[in-house]
Amino acid sequence: MVKYALYTGCTIPYRLNAYEASTRKVMDHLGVDLVDLDQLNCCGLYVEPANKLAYLTLSGRVLALAEEQGLDLLCLCGGCTSALAKANAYLKEHEVERNAVNEVLADFDMAFEGKIRVVNSVNSFVEDIGLKTIKKQITKPFNGLKLAAHYGCHLLKPSEVLQFEDPEAPQSVDDLCAITGATMVDYRDKYDCCGAPVIATEQSLAVKIINNKLKNISEVGADATVTVCPYCHLMLDLMQLEAEEVYQTKYKLPALLHTQLLGLSMGIDAEEVGLSLNKVNAEKILEFLPE
Repeated sequence: MVKYALYTGCTIPYRLNAYEASTRKVMDHLGVDLVDLDQLNCCGLYVEPANKLAYLTLSGRVLALAEEQGLDLLCLCGGCTSALAKANAYLKEHEVERNAVNEVLADFDMAFEGKIRVVNSVNSFVEDIGLKTIKKQITKPFNGLKLAAHYGCHLLKPSEVLQFEDPEAPQSVDDLCAITGATMVDYRDKYDCCGAPVIATEQSLAVKIINNKLKNISEVGADATVTVCPYCHLMLDLMQLEAEEVYQTKYKLPALLHTQLLGLSMGIDAEEVGLSLNKVNAEKILEFLPE
């Protein structure tokens, strides 16, 4: 049995409950055991530019909690995956910083030892569980649904740490979504950022970036987008409403989490994968499922 320690990060529990709900349902359906860790903290992603040691300590504590369970750490957020994977690799290789982190962790009777992997949900589905295994669980394949995948930045980079696939020509999300019966469509600037990193300082720029992406996706006739990161999802879903208002458009493009898509194709109820929580109405997706 595949088994992980689950890390949901900060954004998902507070702003995107559908991601956690749909992940738990899909993983349970696949026979994957998810173990919840007690007293988790932030991965430190946004602390790194200001204080590297503080970032390493925050990530190191999360990693140590998973190590205590003897389990690889499953991350749902691309940013958390990147931060934790980088910290994991760095602390293994740098004794001085590792000792400094463990000096802090010792106050909590914990220590980082570098014994586990950090795994993103896409990496888990494609490599650990396997597409062939998942495809056997598809009981309600989509028919005629055209999907545009958005990879985001942190799923693929830093590539030398994540070592998942070619960051310049990724295929994992398209391959994963295609087994549900959906037709994957390419679009201009597919691998560009969603704009989330600049939203706190230049919201108008972030809205412009996501509007351009939505425009490109609409032009190829996609019925919906698929996301694998909470920040990207909020941009394509929630910020789509603002882009429509600012640019006087009517995209009405549902943004699906990849776990929602998988769950629906496995016959899991729409409410159980949190489809009603999506900001852009996604009910039209159900029309592509068999009766």
